[in-house]
Amino acid sequence: MSGFPKILWGITVPSGDWDFGFNDGAARVATIPADDYTNIFDLANELQTRMNAASAVNFVVEVDSVGTITIDGDAAWNTAWGTTDADCSAAFGFAETEAVGGMNILTSTSAHLYGYYPGTISYGRNAGRGAGLTAPLRWEADCHEIRNVAGNRVSRAVAVTTPQDTCELACSIIKCDSRGAGADEWADDDRGVRAWRLACSTKQFYLFPDRYVGTVATWMAATLVEGADYYTLAFNGPFRGRTGPHPSYCTWSVPVNWELGP
Repeated sequence: MSGFPKILWGITVPSGDWDFGFNDGAARVATIPADDYTNIFDLANELQTRMNAASAVNFVVEVDSVGTITIDGDAAWNTAWGTTDADCSAAFGFAETEAVGGMNILTSTSAHLYGYYPGTISYGRNAGRGAGLTAPLRWEADCHEIRNVAGNRVSRAVAVTTPQDTCELACSIIKCDSRGAGADEWADDDRGVRAWRLACSTKQFYLFPDRYVGTVATWMAATLVEGADYYTLAFNGPFRGRTGPHPSYCTWSVPVNWELGP
């Protein structure tokens, strides 16, 4: 169990598809079809399926608790970056310098894109460090009422049938050093707060309060529970950044809607 969360969002593979090249004794290409994928678990499952369809080697693609991607084969294989689309390798966190190591496992150099793991940019991408949520997920019913008062002083309200559940997400201290003297998790537009803000300004995203929860297998098998293991959220207001104990550090908060609330 971890006190640190992770946030994942959708991935669009454009027309033209994404190719992942590899070699199992012969040149192979796994093609991920153009489509909208729910999050990195969905995309990783598609890559796993396509690699297994293209080869007799059995592959398992997994995402760990800090966003590292591993591709595990049950027999000898290696990469073929020359036939891999750059956007595909970048999405999975590969620098295209990696090679398959011992036990036939390929490990990404960076965390995958299309996800934010609070604190891992600030304090290093390792299982024991991160930034946690500083407030409980206390959902409040927002009925969006419109109230009017008639001439006889009688008031009436028009409200939605199902109220919207909202709360404030707030995170502990991260680095936000705009002077370029170190990591700037707040402004990072690949894997940081800015990347999340830009990608999800009009889209849903998935909050996992415990970043250890969720694997490719459990997501695809739909064994994770909405409202316990993860939440489907959307922004309901602006981000607020507040200076931390030092100018190079800050905290953030943002109001969110629970899109599939109780």
